[in-house]
Amino acid sequence: MRVGVIAPPWLVPATSYGGVENAIDTVCRGLAMLGNDVFLWAAEGSTCPVNTSGSQAATDNAAAWHSAPEEADHVLKGYEWLDGHAVDVVEDHTYLGPLIGSLLTRAPVVAVNSLPFTSPHRKGSHPDLSRIYAEAARRAHVVAISADQATGATAPVAAVLHHGTGFVEETARLQARSPDPDSYAAVLGRMSPDKGIVESIRAGLYAGLGVRIAARMEEPREFAYFHDQVAPLVDGDRVTYLGCLGRAKRDSFLAEAACLINLAQWPEPFGLVTIESMAVGTPVVATRVGAAPELITPGVTGFLVESELDAAEAVAECESLDRSAVYHEARRQFSATACARRRMTFYSEILKGAHS
Repeated sequence: MRVGVIAPPWLVPATSYGGVENAIDTVCRGLAMLGNDVFLWAAEGSTCPVNTSGSQAATDNAAAWHSAPEEADHVLKGYEWLDGHAVDVVEDHTYLGPLIGSLLTRAPVVAVNSLPFTSPHRKGSHPDLSRIYAEAARRAHVVAISADQATGATAPVAAVLHHGTGFVEETARLQARSPDPDSYAAVLGRMSPDKGIVESIRAGLYAGLGVRIAARMEEPREFAYFHDQVAPLVDGDRVTYLGCLGRAKRDSFLAEAACLINLAQWPEPFGLVTIESMAVGTPVVATRVGAAPELITPGVTGFLVESELDAAEAVAECESLDRSAVYHEARRQFSATACARRRMTFYSEILKGAHS
């Protein structure tokens, strides 16, 4: 197939933190590995190893949602570029694209939403996308990234396609590594109360482990959360904050940990850090909310819990899990090629429908 992918005007992959960007990178790499011609429209300077182009410098996806004029210009040029390459299908990760894509190309448009379909659970947590995707479903094939996310959709969801991670293919060398005798519980994500940083720290300490935190901290509310609630727990000894780690340091950070603690305080639509941890053989202890039950196999790749005390007990049990089994299960479900095969099956179905 000739597959077009439109990312937001951000760098793909991200240079540090960036779940959507890295998920798109995995899609493109996986599709290319399976022999497809992939054309990615993203920000200028993107380094994803497929046919990549863009017309805008990377916008700031941390401080605010990109503006409508920026996205409109980016989307219009992107569809023109993809149409010039005669793609068979377009996978669009922007908000505007699925609303107008059918006017700009004859190829079927697949709209992937990485945020909740429902209204924001907390002011400013994310845009209200409910009406956008209800309208987009009239013109595009709307895709959810988890079954839990799909339950909140305001229009028919054509498919549930889990994200994948290139970590699996690239980090086989790490998966057999045993954690250091003085190991730690890892906490990874954004410095946000939604991510349950404080709850995860307490669970690790209850379990008798040191805790190391690698988290993005760029927005004012992230700084406020850190200074008000997290910093009092950081002592540089049992609890340390490492900042936002780049890709190479992040995979070692996960591989050397006894486990990843991810006590999310909201129904996360996916949770890329969960499969990134499993991809290096490190089990995950997570709250039983959102997509977590779809990603974690209890007693094999980690544990699902209801409270901090449950989490502390699960952290202790992680020592008994086979880290090689964690890795192989992640490879089976969430490798770039597994992710791409699911997409190719879906693309084939909609192309068959378009030509019947």
